[in-house]
Amino acid sequence: MNMEKVFKSKVDIILSGLSILPIVLALFIFIYYFFQYNTSGTVLGIVIFSGVIAFAVHLYLTTYYTIKGSKLIIKSSFLVYHSIDIQSIKQIKDSNSWEKAPALSLDRLEIKYNEKPAVRYNFYDYVIISPENKEEFINSLLEINPEIEIFI
Repeated sequence: MNMEKVFKSKVDIILSGLSILPIVLALFIFIYYFFQYNTSGTVLGIVIFSGVIAFAVHLYLTTYYTIKGSKLIIKSSFLVYHSIDIQSIKQIKDSNSWEKAPALSLDRLEIKYNEKPAVRYNFYDYVIISPENKEEFINSLLEINPEIEIFI
């Protein structure tokens, strides 16, 4: 049986506001200058910043995590696509890291997988995500791989 469960990314209002606020502010400045000076360059600026805002909205709508069969698929727009074998997951722990990640919230999980031979300081590959329902997400992974260590 090939089950498929989709988990949306949790979204923090504060994190969202911090990332979109400068874009919106710049757009308002361009609009102000357009009406104040009516220059053609300002129209181009409005078009560019409108595109950036559309991309940001697209990013928020397309960041999710799918458990399909024995794979965890992490998707964020067309920029991020990870496929992780759930059997290779060794550890899941809470994280509030500001590190760049396919996560729209600071209420995050760090997933360590693919144990590697001793390589300097990092013995695993890892990814940081922020599923809306962390408990259901973790339980779904544990159904497939009960050996995962959980530190929450």
